[in-house]
Amino acid sequence: SGQLGDGTATNRNVPVPVAGDLSFATVALGGNHTCGITSGGAGYCWGDNANGQLGDGTTNSRTVPAALFSAPTLIGISGGGLHTCAVGSDSTTYCWGYNGAGQLGDNSTADASTWKLVTGGSPWGGVSAGGAHSCGIAGSGTVYCWGYNATGELGNGTTANDSVPDVVGVNGERLIAGHFVLASGSRPFLPAPLRGAPRVLTTDDLFEKPLPAGRRVALLGSGAVGVEMAFILSALGLELVW
Repeated sequence: SGQLGDGTATNRNVPVPVAGDLSFATVALGGNHTCGITSGGAGYCWGDNANGQLGDGTTNSRTVPAALFSAPTLIGISGGGLHTCAVGSDSTTYCWGYNGAGQLGDNSTADASTWKLVTGGSPWGGVSAGGAHSCGIAGSGTVYCWGYNATGELGNGTTANDSVPDVVGVNGERLIAGHFVLASGSRPFLPAPLRGAPRVLTTDDLFEKPLPAGRRVALLGSGAVGVEMAFILSALGLELVW
């Protein structure tokens, strides 16, 4: 589909330069598309575009980088299965592409070939696009997810899809970047239900464990394309999955 960006649709078993003489500060891989942000904050995508995941205002696949349509300056970008999300320099989050499960977070299920604002208006510190869902960390540190949820991807204790960001956590318990808290202010811990709620992944099992005080979240990410899960890596190595 052209996701290598070298001007062809030829598979390669050695690295090839991306066409266009652009200097990228970061790149992100999607299902069959690739995106990048230049050192100046401009967004480009290339590869499969059947659902508008390149964000250039068309559904034409590209074998070379295509500039995002009327896009703001970006500081982060993440490729999903058939969609893409990004964070602007103003801490606003945008998504575009396939939206059948609400993974664009714009309170609809309509596909979009140009960026859509994620509903809620929160300043965002980061976003990650999964197979058919997305997650983000708000400026407040609260973690949100939206989109496909048939197997608990949104971490809210349900299996219903949601087209707007939903707080990760159940029964009033909220997942906060940096630590875990009860709404009542009890010591840090992870919500108890095994399905659709965050838990710590250890090398011994997949059961929920208490999160010791002082453990701090370092990174939010969604599962590899086609893997419907989300995770957070703590600075001390714990992986929280739901």
